[in-house]
Amino acid sequence: MYYLGIDLGGTNIKMGIVNEKGEILLKNQVYTNVESGSDNIISNIISLSKKLIKDGEDYNYIVKAVGMGVPGPVDENGVVINCINLNWSEIPIVQILKKELMLPIFVENDGNAAAACELEAGLLRGINTGIVLTLGTGIGGGIIIDGKSYTGFHKIGAEIGHMIVGENFYNCNCGRNGCLETFSSANALIKYVKELLSKGEKSSSLYSMCNGDFSKIHGAMIISAAKEGDKTANKAVERAAFYLARGIINLVAVLDPEKIVIGGGMSKAGEWYLDKIKKFTEEERYFQEFPIPEIVISNFKNNIGIVGAAMIAKLNYIEKAEED
Repeated sequence: MYYLGIDLGGTNIKMGIVNEKGEILLKNQVYTNVESGSDNIISNIISLSKKLIKDGEDYNYIVKAVGMGVPGPVDENGVVINCINLNWSEIPIVQILKKELMLPIFVENDGNAAAACELEAGLLRGINTGIVLTLGTGIGGGIIIDGKSYTGFHKIGAEIGHMIVGENFYNCNCGRNGCLETFSSANALIKYVKELLSKGEKSSSLYSMCNGDFSKIHGAMIISAAKEGDKTANKAVERAAFYLARGIINLVAVLDPEKIVIGGGMSKAGEWYLDKIKKFTEEERYFQEFPIPEIVISNFKNNIGIVGAAMIAKLNYIEKAEED
């Protein structure tokens, strides 16, 4: 069977038709354009979904259900309670999509979707206790306990990106200061580089890459510059890795996970960035004798949200079919 997985992010809406093994067979994406408002974003989701479902029919990929991961909590009725980075509040997304797509719709927090991806088709298969971190526009999180996704009593139990890890020079969109995603997300990386440049730090690599227009700086550009040895870019990357390590150690203190999987756009930096995270995690741990978990990059990297959403659709569709 085939499922449509939709990954709604702060920068892009990505989606794909996925088989039961977690393989993406067809894929498409569009810019989220948060400033355009929820109606326009939802309209883009609907039109792109319809096109991909139709394209799939040409290959006999008949979609049975749709899963969607959103960057915020979702209630039991499929209403998005609040998406801070999208300016969404009380959006009945399941009802809207079901009416337009005429298919079973299942919506979850994007971190929980990422956890489903790794549980069903990735590096957390067979793991008792694990954590998934998605590093993108913000930071999403998924927690696995006793081999099952943990969401908490109010389904907001894995908002890892809003864990306080320090004092920052700007507030999070949630209104607080010091959230992990204001230090270690792609947006945080960009903001910090621009802060450094505004205070007079020099970066010939970044200046060349963006043709002197610092408003065009993006996360991948900073990673690339840092890999080339640019001091300003590397300072920002090191800071992001340090605070991510601090967040990881906080999670270890509470959950003692066996394995932590890192996905999302920033995971494309690969082992080079992972080595920095591991180094700081070793330095941050509070007892040197206390074991720390294995930390790995997801095989799905930036596709973790698409596959995770599809796995949410798969699990719920199968469960519903068994009940019927």
